[in-house]
This record gives sequence, C-alpha cells and structure tokens, in this order.
Amino acid sequence: MFRLCGVPADIPVFVRAQAGTQQSGRVEVYFNGSDVAFRDLAISLGDTAARAVPDSLVETSEDSTAVEPPRGTALVRGIVRDDNGRPLGNARVGLMDRHGTVATDAVRRFSLAGVPAGTQTLEVRAIGYAPARRAVVLRPTAATEAAVSLDRAAQRLESVRILGKADSRYLVNSGFNDRRQRSLGWFMDADQIAKQGGIYLGDAIRAVPGVIPSYSTRGRTFSMRPIAGGDRCTPAYYLDGVRWYALDEDPIIELEKFVPFRDLAGVEVYAGASKAPAQFDPNSGCGAVVFWTKH
Repeated sequence: MFRLCGVPADIPVFVRAQAGTQQSGRVEVYFNGSDVAFRDLAISLGDTAARAVPDSLVETSEDSTAVEPPRGTALVRGIVRDDNGRPLGNARVGLMDRHGTVATDAVRRFSLAGVPAGTQTLEVRAIGYAPARRAVVLRPTAATEAAVSLDRAAQRLESVRILGKADSRYLVNSGFNDRRQRSLGWFMDADQIAKQGGIYLGDAIRAVPGVIPSYSTRGRTFSMRPIAGGDRCTPAYYLDGVRWYALDEDPIIELEKFVPFRDLAGVEVYAGASKAPAQFDPNSGCGAVVFWTKH
C-alpha cells in the first residue's frame, strides 16, 4: 500500500512505481473533483525492458539509438472504437515513453508486441478524433486484450477536391514553394529528404543550422537560438499546417510516435518569429518547425 499526500487535485498527475532496478510505466491519474484518487500499479521484476535507465547513460550520447529501450516480453492487442461503438480503421496505437506505433488493420484490430510488462499507458490517435490514453496491466510472455474508445473531435474539415497528381496536397496548396523562393527559412523537399535518409521524424532536422539536439531517457528533443547569443528555446511544431499541441511530452517526441519518417514530403524550419510567416508564428519569440506529409 502507498499514499502520496499534498498532490494538486485540480490537474491530472503522472505516477510511476519502482522496485529496485525495475519500474512500471507512467500512468495519468485524474481526481475528477474528489480529494482522493486510487491507482494500483504492477511492476515486472523479470522483464529487462521494464528496467530503469539512469539519465547519465544517455545525457551525453550523440546517438539517437542510445535512448531506445530493449524489447520487452509483453504483447497487447485489441480494438479501437468510436464514440458510437463502431470499430475504427487506421487508428495509431503506441505506448507512452516508447518509440514506435502500430495501426489498426483491415478488421479494425491492433497488435503491439515487444513492450515491457507491468502497468503501462496506451496512447491512441485517429484523424478526426480526440487522442486518448488507457492504463493497462501487461503480463510477461502473454497477450493482454484491450479496448479503447475515441471521442470525435469537434473540429470538422471541409472536403478538398484535388486535380492532378502530387506527392502531398497540403504541400502544393500551402505556399511551400513560394516561401522557399523568398528564402524565409530552411527548406527540404521529398527528394532531399530521401537522399538524407533517416528513421525518426527528427532525423530530417538534425543537420539544420542553429537547431540543437538534446538526449534524455524520454527521447531526443531539439532547441534553437532565435537571435545570436540568445537563450535556447523550444520551437513550435506544425503538422500539415496545423499546430501540434502535445499531451504532456515535447511535441517532437509525440510526433515521432505517430508520423513515420517515410511519410515526410517537406520540411520548413524558421529560426525565429521574425523569419516565420504569420501562419507559423507561435507568438513565443521562438521559431517553428513545419512537417508536411505525403497523405
């Protein structure tokens, strides 16, 4: 049994349990107007993927693979439904704090293998629906069934009619080429992205002048200096022209979970608000990174 006292009850908090070198995943706890919240936590004592990794092992590493945890022994599978109970296709399912996601298949089911056992948090996204989290208890060397429901997002997008063939309708209609000709920032199109190569979304901006990578146990993040000699700041991120607001992590870490590198059609990087066009000005004094996909 455990108690955590003095916890703010007006916001969701994250909890994690650790026993020796083994730990559970982070789990989001809501108080829902009450003064007390209950949460049981399970820790796998044998799964090496559930082992705590000291920050000192990755803070000085320049290799992004250094933050990749070992493959776990658990398997979680299930179905994603909408708020009317209908199964959803092409929903992306991943585990909080770990790279890699899977999509629901033709029969609207997902299967996420190689994840650590114990209490973990599923993160689920689908276009047109609000993202959701679900705490699950995973058993080593066994499958766990899970069902997740998504609520439809309030925002509706008008239908778009596309004539001709293009790698990305967003890229063609966004003014990407006009901004590139005016040299307002740093640009990379699909051909340049393919030549550079990479595995994760952040690999596309790792060589951008003024963009500085940082590594931790949670993943690789980026910062920039909008003015010479200024302090580092975290840029705003946009996906297909829409600002990406992360649930709780750095936006690039969440984006890498749901957007494969191979889906990139274009990248724009603006080192400061003075260089960013109005639609990509985050009003924070820092710059912006804009990812365009092929879909």
